[in-house]
Amino acid sequence: MLMILFKDALIFTFDENKPFKSGNILVKGDVIEHIYFEDKKINGYKEINCSGTVALPGFVDAHTHLIQSFGRGLMENMSLTQWLEHIWQYSLDPESSYYSTLLGAIEAIRTGTTTVCEMITECTAPDKVVQAIKNSYLRGVVSLAVSDFQEGEHTPLVSTDKAAERTKSFIEKYHNSSEGRITTKISPVGLPAVTIELLKISKSLADRYNVGLHLHACEGKIQTERSKERFKKSEIEVLYENGILQENTQLAHVIWVTKEDMLLLSKTKTSVVQCPSSNIKLIDGITPISDMMDIGINVALGCDGAASSSSYDMLIEGRLSSFLQKLDKQNADALSPMQVMKMLTINGAKAANLKNVGIIKPGWKADIVFIDIDQPHIYSPNPNALLANIIFSAKGSDVKMTVINGNIVYKDGEFLLFDAKEIFRRGEELLEKTTNKSSF
Repeated sequence: MLMILFKDALIFTFDENKPFKSGNILVKGDVIEHIYFEDKKINGYKEINCSGTVALPGFVDAHTHLIQSFGRGLMENMSLTQWLEHIWQYSLDPESSYYSTLLGAIEAIRTGTTTVCEMITECTAPDKVVQAIKNSYLRGVVSLAVSDFQEGEHTPLVSTDKAAERTKSFIEKYHNSSEGRITTKISPVGLPAVTIELLKISKSLADRYNVGLHLHACEGKIQTERSKERFKKSEIEVLYENGILQENTQLAHVIWVTKEDMLLLSKTKTSVVQCPSSNIKLIDGITPISDMMDIGINVALGCDGAASSSSYDMLIEGRLSSFLQKLDKQNADALSPMQVMKMLTINGAKAANLKNVGIIKPGWKADIVFIDIDQPHIYSPNPNALLANIIFSAKGSDVKMTVINGNIVYKDGEFLLFDAKEIFRRGEELLEKTTNKSSF
């Protein structure tokens, strides 16, 4: 089994008093074997010099739609209600679905993401989406979004029975595949587009297969108000009454909520995933993260889809998240760099129900990102300033190396396990063909 020693990096510790500590990380196979904070001779390993870098746990994109990559730039200057009618018509053939997802995966990897929670929407070929994630070497928590209620004119709905059948087949095919690197969740897409019957079936399937749930919730003001008119109670109350809120459930967006809603989320240990770029561009609103954290809600971050957010760079999401809270709360202390780093890593892993991801620690999965700090916009001898600079100044392009499941996937501008140039070439061909056809 291959052993790699990542030598002389500043390792992120999650310690408020000493967030970084110089050391060496020994990886054996897909697991962190040991961390050495002193020189130690070890035989039988490959050594990689990591001086001038910080080693961070790989970022967890806790809510994304990589398949939307081909839609980037084509649905601009719209509110959520307008945008939804366009995205529901987003249609790709199987090969385009594969390359659209793979191009998104490449962008995620080279900006430090090691895990994606991919909710597969607007798709006639979900197998191609999963295959692209597998072939990119990302860790994936994948789910197939289903809907059985007509939310808008172009809602891609099916019958309740068909939605249940597709979900069941998807879980049986992909859960714990690729030697456990791919797991699944269940995604009734969101209350505005599903029935109570589908919620109950989804909960039953989640219990039967011991998997979690991944939904949109309370994203747009109009959509949230319509749901309240339909059910005579808040979305969160409906989800609670039907057993959807639980420790292995992650809800994306969660903007238009009351204090009572948040107490239900806290009580059930449900995770919330904020997607700042999308929420700003689609004028959704601001997730009340500070209030949620104050009552113990686990909050993570997601890039959503590039058709709305325009990027798969998690550092952008972290920065925007903090800035939004500071402005919204008129509190400069809101959402510190340490809190943001947790949202990018261990909080995301918790939302995804991954038990051994999100910390650089012996026995945990070797998902590690190395950022080049020998740059004017990042370097500081003060460890707290260094952490702040990574969160508030660093860019995805500052990532020097991305390690996923013990594999060095990206290093010094090159992808080592697949031909990225050929993927770009074919992706561009398909993108041009698809865009010219005006499929969406």
